[in-house]
Amino acid sequence: MKEQKMERSEAYKIAKSLIVKLSPCCERIEISGSLRRKNPNVGDIEIIGLPKTIEAQDGFFDKKQVRNSEFISAVNNIGKIIKGSPENGRYIQIELLGGFNLDLFLPQEIDYIRMLIIRTGSKNFSQNVIANAWRRNGWCGTEDGLRLIDECEAKNDKSGKIIKWICIADNPTLPPVFVNEKEFFDW
Repeated sequence: MKEQKMERSEAYKIAKSLIVKLSPCCERIEISGSLRRKNPNVGDIEIIGLPKTIEAQDGFFDKKQVRNSEFISAVNNIGKIIKGSPENGRYIQIELLGGFNLDLFLPQEIDYIRMLIIRTGSKNFSQNVIANAWRRNGWCGTEDGLRLIDECEAKNDKSGKIIKWICIADNPTLPPVFVNEKEFFDW
């Protein structure tokens, strides 16, 4: 089945309206993907956001940060959720009115800039330039962000190709917190 495309101007209007709906319940939120790269036609809308959180009880004595109910409600009202969960998902795919998809990426705060960069770059650029550069520096990408390769274990497919990295360290070494994209690229 051929992927449906929409003109950039139409996709941009939709993306901006989604940003307006989600901004009040996010610390940060930005358009990414082919729309941010200004492709003339896009197949989906990609947005990266950092939802606001509140403190909630976790057991008898502990507390934890959870996404606020306004964010969860706003995401649930955008369209039909295909994948992920607004309560705790890092990736949510939503079918919008008209059949186009929103890919909503929700990284941890420490991983926001890295995710913005890899979700904005083309697949080829992200894999062959960005990921190769951090691997040369001894890091790998995990579900929790960048971690030292020495503190991770590679999971391979049947052919031996690495399909994902899993951090196995109890207290992993964390990368710097990048304030902007320039800092990340300089690193």
